[in-house]
Amino acid sequence: EIGNLATPRNPSTNDENLKTILKIDASTVSSPTYVSKDANQSNRDLRNVKIALYDSSVLYIFVYSGAFFGYAPMKLLLGKHGTFSSLCAKAVSGSNETDIPENDNDRFDQDGFTCNVQTSRLLTLLFLAQFTQFFSPLLSAFSDRYTPASLMALTAYCALAGLTLLLVFVTTGIDKLLYIAFPLNGIVAMSGGIMYVNTGMMFEEGAPRNRVLSSLSSLFDARGITYLGLWAIEKGSDITFQQLLCIYIALEVGIYGIALYF
Repeated sequence: EIGNLATPRNPSTNDENLKTILKIDASTVSSPTYVSKDANQSNRDLRNVKIALYDSSVLYIFVYSGAFFGYAPMKLLLGKHGTFSSLCAKAVSGSNETDIPENDNDRFDQDGFTCNVQTSRLLTLLFLAQFTQFFSPLLSAFSDRYTPASLMALTAYCALAGLTLLLVFVTTGIDKLLYIAFPLNGIVAMSGGIMYVNTGMMFEEGAPRNRVLSSLSSLFDARGITYLGLWAIEKGSDITFQQLLCIYIALEVGIYGIALYF
């Protein structure tokens, strides 16, 4: 087709080919500025999409992906709100009572809220979340087969489901829901590691791509302070853990919604 366009022997054929390629009206074919303006607008739109996707990636990677790697503050929050407290014969949820324990499993930890066997169950939640790292190859294959946008949708659903189950636990006290909630958060972390690479590859090769990948990688490593922030807010304000989770979920919907849109 390019060869036909370059051949001046049949002008009408050239016009038809040009209309097909550019998909514009024949009256605009002779305009030398039309294609240039359209290309410039397309480049601006693409640049805006990249910026929006990068901004949303910064937020979901830092605030949600892999937050459980900074699990210690979340352990304090869960212990304070009575997670697995039924395992402690002498434990009283949300109090500092330290009755003489009947056995070592009933003995309180230094935080004053959890006993030994309770702490063991809380650490099991972290183990289950970390175990999802073995599913990372499957998530990569899913992204390759069904596109990164499909993986982003899966990540958003897992993040919403995990946080919702955590909120339901805080509301109802059904702590067994956490055995599902934290593995879902683990999937979100593994997916986030794949998605930030896909985001970086959208930028031009060279310095722009390197800057994007470096910044997102740094945020991915710093993700562990998220739960520390939640713990500090809950401890230093009148906001309850339940209210804090509602705000956290609302932000999750907004951030992942922007990422899915672009």
